Amino acid sequence: MLSRDTFSRVIHGGWVSLSVAGAAALFGIFVGGILGSFVGYVKGKWESVIMSGIDVILAFPPLILLLAMVSIYEVRSLVVISLVIGVLSIPAYTRIARANALAISNREFVHAAQAIGTKKTTILFREILPNVLPALIAYALVQSAYVIVLEGTLSFLGLSVQLPEATWGNMINEGRGEIRQTILPVLWPSLALTFTVLSMNQLGDYLQRRSAIRSAAL
Repeated sequence: MLSRDTFSRVIHGGWVSLSVAGAAALFGIFVGGILGSFVGYVKGKWESVIMSGIDVILAFPPLILLLAMVSIYEVRSLVVISLVIGVLSIPAYTRIARANALAISNREFVHAAQAIGTKKTTILFREILPNVLPALIAYALVQSAYVIVLEGTLSFLGLSVQLPEATWGNMINEGRGEIRQTILPVLWPSLALTFTVLSMNQLGDYLQRRSAIRSAAL
């Protein structure tokens, strides 16, 4: 293990973690954004049915639910891990999109579009979704930092992408066996994980502030 190219493995491990985080963000923004915007604008019985289902999913502890879903699959590939985490990310994005859509649906430009007889689907995709999207993107960066830590935890426990595929989590797990000889195999993936999460949190906070300013100006 000490003769491996640690730098190349850290770079490849970053690609795995970022791929999982990106897939989860895309699932959340696309599916959760559309669902949340739809129920926030249309309201009525659709809102009750969809949000009841979302609340049921959110009632389960996410880590336990994730471990249960991952354990069902014998093949723990990058695609399977990305799909499972992506599906579990949808409820949070749905609630954020709904909250923003409820506020935007009461704005003057939406009422104006309704007054001239614009179809509801056109208003949803032309007026509501574009104004919900900045808040979703800002949240996606903060949530991606959490997803990266979650994937690293699963890798450390051996429940994510399997060896010989390198991920930050399984590199830390492998390196801890040699930590009395050298700390470097544990240090480099740990630093990569820490700085990536920190960078995403900072960028997400910045975009959230920008999104708040933009919403106030509407």
